[in-house]
Amino acid sequence: MGLGAVGRRSAKLIAEKQTLELVGAIDIDEQMLGKDLSDVIGLRDKTGVVVSNDVDEVLSTPADLVLHMTPTSMAYEDDNWDGNVAEIVKCLGSGKNVITLTGFNYPYIRSPEQSALLDQVAKKNNVTIHGTGVNPTYVSELIPLALTGSMQRVDGLRFSRAADHSEYDSLKIARDMLGYGLSLEEFDSMIGRFKKFMHYYFLESIHAVAAGLGWEPPEEIRSTITRYPAKTALKTSCIDCPPGHVCALTISVEGCNSGVPVITMQWTGVICPDENPSDYPRPGESIWIDGEPSTGVEFTGKHPHDALGVSVAITTNYIPIVVAAEPGLKWFGELPTPVCIR
Repeated sequence: MGLGAVGRRSAKLIAEKQTLELVGAIDIDEQMLGKDLSDVIGLRDKTGVVVSNDVDEVLSTPADLVLHMTPTSMAYEDDNWDGNVAEIVKCLGSGKNVITLTGFNYPYIRSPEQSALLDQVAKKNNVTIHGTGVNPTYVSELIPLALTGSMQRVDGLRFSRAADHSEYDSLKIARDMLGYGLSLEEFDSMIGRFKKFMHYYFLESIHAVAAGLGWEPPEEIRSTITRYPAKTALKTSCIDCPPGHVCALTISVEGCNSGVPVITMQWTGVICPDENPSDYPRPGESIWIDGEPSTGVEFTGKHPHDALGVSVAITTNYIPIVVAAEPGLKWFGELPTPVCIR
């Protein structure tokens, strides 16, 4: 459900997997409707799956799971998750498990009423709902928590990720949600909404890490945001970014006790990093954990440079785990760790 940049790449990966089968595709884009999915995602062989905007008809197709990849309603005009919740409830009501990329990785404190609703509907229909993603969830929470297994004591945790978004081909994500290509004045006018969205998005991450460590939720959550103006004209597949317009942004969300950060999630997005000044953000991921003994990890290779690829991989690899899980709303701490499936 949802054939934007992430949805299309997810569909392509699933079509290439030996152990998975695509049986339906939902989107509202009139340019896609009625086409074989192969023509939308760039496959040579026809899939026999036709893109439809008839949600009820597609959900009536026998299937084990729906990948829910519609735009995050909190990030746009709605200013809440109600739109996504309604979509997920409809999918669960059809008797299908759901993996969503719109949040809900650990929503119990952020949205207790929505969490209870999703859990209730899932259990009523004997299916599972799981929110995931590479960040939040996988590299920002699951992997750091695994690293603490070799420690005697944990005093604090910091995760930092800078992702290259040059491949994003959706204006709705790249410009309307993330602000790339906007003037500083335009960006600043939307910064309140964006900061609120990211604050709540990574609030779930901080609560998940605290829960994984057996800690109480931090006393205070605070966030800051920084934007970087392009020094030269930049261009991606969907963004023309003139000099002086936003080409990168960093948001830091901190969980604090007595005013001291104990869990920090720092997220950076950037376009055309190789064309930016050397002191601007570069793609990369790192984890640092204070305690005894302290430890840290820095990711190398293509992983930090392929924001789309790692997102679709984690959702795809969770499919057999979610299908086999007990009914209800499940966070990653209640599920096995995914591995790459065939």
